[in-house]
Amino acid sequence: MIRLSRTILPVLAIVLSFCLIGGANAAEWTVSKSFGQSWVETNGVQKVSLGRGGRVLGNATVHTGADGRVVLVRGRESMTVGPNSSVSLNDPRQRGKTTIRHHSGSAVYQVEKRNAPHFTVRTQTIAALVKGTKFKVVENRYVSKVWVSEGLVQVTVFSTGETANIRAGQAAIFEKARNRRLIIVGPGAKEPITRAAIDPANGLLGGLGLGATASNLKGTVSGVTSSAAGTASGAASSVSGSVSGTVSDVTSSVGGGLGGLF
Repeated sequence: MIRLSRTILPVLAIVLSFCLIGGANAAEWTVSKSFGQSWVETNGVQKVSLGRGGRVLGNATVHTGADGRVVLVRGRESMTVGPNSSVSLNDPRQRGKTTIRHHSGSAVYQVEKRNAPHFTVRTQTIAALVKGTKFKVVENRYVSKVWVSEGLVQVTVFSTGETANIRAGQAAIFEKARNRRLIIVGPGAKEPITRAAIDPANGLLGGLGLGATASNLKGTVSGVTSSAAGTASGAASSVSGSVSGTVSDVTSSVGGGLGGLF
C-alpha cells in the first residue's frame, strides 16, 4: 500500500479542486469580446455588465444596446450577439444538448460538429436545429430569418409545421404578418418544404424529435397563392411586392457570400 505524506495530501487536494472547477466551467459560456453596452440577467438578479473573461451561467439572458456587441465562447463553439439583441442560454447541466432562446435582434452561431443534432436556436416563431454549422438568426416583430454560411440547418415554423433543410449559401424567411409561409432563397438546389407533426402539449415539432409525418407543401402553397390572387388581387399585389423586396434583399446578401452578415 502506498502511503502519502502529510505534505503531499494537501497538494493533491488543491490539484483535484482545480480539475473539478475546470470541468464545471467547461459547460459555461465565457465572454471573449465585448463592445459597447452589454449586460446579463440571471434568474431575475440585477443586471451585470459583461466584460472580457466573464463567465455566463446557464439560464441567463444576454442583452446588448444600440452600440453593443458581445462574443461568447464555449470550447470550440461561439455566438456573436449583435446590437439591440437579447438571447437566453440554457442550463449547462442538460444532457449534452443546447437550446438558445433567441428573443430579438441578431446573432451568429458557430456550432461544433457532432454525429447527431445537439444545438437548437428557438425564436418566437421558428426553430433552427443543427449537428454543427455556422448560421445567423434575425428576429423582429415582422420577420424571422436564418442565413446559413456553413453546413446544413433544419428550420421549422411552429405555427404551420413547415420544415426544410437549408444549405450553405441559402436563407429561410418567415414573414409573420403577411404571407405567413416559409420561403427559401439563395443559390443551388433547394430541398422540398415538408410538414412536421405538432405536439399541442408543448408546441414542439416532429422535425425536432417527435417523429414527424412529412408531406410536401408545394401544392398547398400554390393553392393558397392562387386563392389570394383571385380573391384579393390588390392585397396580393401588395404582399407580392413586400415579399419580393424582402427576398430580393436577402438574395443579394446570400449572393454576396454572406460576407457582410458574418
